[in-house]
Amino acid sequence: MKPRIKFKMEDLMIPLFLLYCFYSYGLAPYFTWETFAGGTFNNCFGIPLRSIIAAIIVVIGLTNVVKGKLSKKSVHMCIWCMFTMAISIIQSGIDHIFSFEWLIYLVLCVFLLIEDSGKIKAYRYFYNIFVFSLIAPIIIYILVHIGVNVPYIIINAPEEIKTINSVSYKIYPLAAQWYNPYADAYRSLRLCGIYNECGVVGTYSALLLSIEGYRLKGNWKNIVLLIGGILSFSLAFYFLTICYFIVRAIDINWKYMVPLIIIVVIYIIFVNVHFANEALTKFQNRFLITDYVLNGDNRTSPGYDRIYENFIHEGGRKLLFGNGLNEIEDILVSKNIDGSSYKNLIFDYGIFGFFNQIIWIVVYFIYRKIGSTRKEKIYIAACCFVFIANMYQRPSMFALQFLLPLIGGIIYQLHYRPQIYKSGEYSGGGKPPFRENGNRKSSARKPLVR
Repeated sequence: MKPRIKFKMEDLMIPLFLLYCFYSYGLAPYFTWETFAGGTFNNCFGIPLRSIIAAIIVVIGLTNVVKGKLSKKSVHMCIWCMFTMAISIIQSGIDHIFSFEWLIYLVLCVFLLIEDSGKIKAYRYFYNIFVFSLIAPIIIYILVHIGVNVPYIIINAPEEIKTINSVSYKIYPLAAQWYNPYADAYRSLRLCGIYNECGVVGTYSALLLSIEGYRLKGNWKNIVLLIGGILSFSLAFYFLTICYFIVRAIDINWKYMVPLIIIVVIYIIFVNVHFANEALTKFQNRFLITDYVLNGDNRTSPGYDRIYENFIHEGGRKLLFGNGLNEIEDILVSKNIDGSSYKNLIFDYGIFGFFNQIIWIVVYFIYRKIGSTRKEKIYIAACCFVFIANMYQRPSMFALQFLLPLIGGIIYQLHYRPQIYKSGEYSGGGKPPFRENGNRKSSARKPLVR
């Protein structure tokens, strides 16, 4: 008699989590856009597939996960998340209830309630999918820039503001690239991967490399992330990388201080070199500091600033609790104004909501006692700092596409690969020290429970 295959709910939930992440705004590949193939993979009978996926996660997840034994600490963090959701709904009004935007909170709660083995699997799949999504674009990027004629089609941008600014996309086999016949060569110099912005490649490359500890020796996947981040020419990639090494340098370890020193030296040299290439010159100008402001800080526009300043001057309850879910995004779209900044979070969720998100992230790891040694705590602080710093240019409130790799990645690194943080005992290669059932070998620390 054949043994029965035991089905675990997380085996179903993980693919749904991944689909939800890669359908989320900013991370969605070109084939999920409404402008690609008539929106075949974008919506179903006018309902965004992301909302459908979220609803499936909530219904299946909450009806099955809650049946098991739940960690009180995970439940407490979920209650905190739900409290934030309630405030957002109250501030948004009845109009936003049927937009299903509030599902982002419930999806995150389901993720928090699954076992740590599920969080780790989700992270590993997320990591691998993103890495493999860069391989074909990097190859095509090289071929195009050495003069090889690679076939492509042109499609409209998924955002109206880009269409107004004459931005479209060249779609190569498994790759996308910004295209604007009126723009300079700088745009074509930047790697977009399969995403709508070069900054997506740079941001997620930096986030994942931070979680992986920037280990490059014997790890070709991290090398792919590094190459992708560099070729994206994303200011965020370099900024977040510096943030990571600044915090890790607190450990007074030359392993982290040397890269930081090298980055500073390269920066000084780079901003003082004269380039004949116009695209490289424009990239260089983004790193120059003028009047104590970085030239490359283009997250807002004059129209955006006026809307935000009026909001600040009004003060009152809205300044404290915000205007509600995605309110500023609706205003910007209606007025064809571009902008994405941490100010989005303050406008939508108020000062309370903005700091509530930051405190929630820090408290999650402290409350669950993830990380016991000084090195582990510094590592967690570095990853959290990178995540929080990223909110400056990619605002997100309890967004799974950012918290899944952060939470799942840190748990994986600290509780399923402990040798990495014991000097001299692990070189960075080989398989992680845990068995298929998620249990560690007896010589290692026991895995963290939910």
